[in-house]
Amino acid sequence: MTTIKDLRIEAGLTAFELAGKASVSTSSINRMENLKNPVKRLVVSKTLRALSQELGRPISLNDIEVRLAD
Repeated sequence: MTTIKDLRIEAGLTAFELAGKASVSTSSINRMENLKNPVKRLVVSKTLRALSQELGRPISLNDIEVRLAD
């Protein structure tokens, strides 16, 4: 399954750049990429929206591997 890191690299972005485009913290990007700690759904949604714009295609939550917070 695809990860946020896979998509970020495909988009040619650093974690810092993606965080800026998604208006989330770099630590949130790192948590999503490492799959160790759960992340809030809103943070994932904002990140996927930014990646979708960069890659020019829709990306949904069902397309990626991520740990969501309750």
